[in-house]
Amino acid sequence: MPLSSALQARLIERGILNATNINAALDASAENDEKSEEVFAESYDERDDHHSSSTIPKKTVSSNFSAADVQIEFEECIKCPNKWNPYHTCVEYCKKRYGIKQYTPDPATEKRRRKMLKKYPLPSNWREVSDANLDRCYYWNLETDEVSWLPPSHPRSHITQSAIKLKQKELEKKTAEAQKQASGSSKKKKKKKNSNDAGERSDTDEEDLNPVQKLKRKIAGKMLSYDADPMDPSSYSDVP
Repeated sequence: MPLSSALQARLIERGILNATNINAALDASAENDEKSEEVFAESYDERDDHHSSSTIPKKTVSSNFSAADVQIEFEECIKCPNKWNPYHTCVEYCKKRYGIKQYTPDPATEKRRRKMLKKYPLPSNWREVSDANLDRCYYWNLETDEVSWLPPSHPRSHITQSAIKLKQKELEKKTAEAQKQASGSSKKKKKKKNSNDAGERSDTDEEDLNPVQKLKRKIAGKMLSYDADPMDPSSYSDVP
């Protein structure tokens, strides 16, 4: 009966058990159970509701697994309770306050993963990355930053952009919209200011005119009015 991942982690911390012994036991179990071939394929949609692979790996560690295993990249996973909040970004304080979660996969899951990789090996431009949040691996394209929960050659694989890329695009979109709104508001304020300045200049010009110029402007204004009759002498009178 395989040990649970929590018990394995405790035994490893106390030095009673190590990762090499676990891997050796898994290899022996896999050889004795070739008849029950099981392809590891979980629903991408179900996993996507809870978590999307978004963190670029921090360091690369060579695994001690069998030849069926590829080089696994271990990403740093902070045990912050707010990491699932889309409006929260973990900082150095979160790392110091809550610590780092270790990748401790279930032995049965590891066994199925190896069988899957034997049947669907990864292309040269893909890497297997451990996700300590879920204690399982996903697959990352080094060239396009695309990700998948299953190897790209698997018939049920669903290749998509990583969450960090989608988040960057959403941030760029919101930033562009904010800049557009700020630009429109600035143009409206400038237009209103120019209109007020024009009104002030008009009032100032009116005050600077002498009586003769004021009379000429008044007569010109009346001549532009459709209600005034140019043949009527009263149209040119100062009397209203």
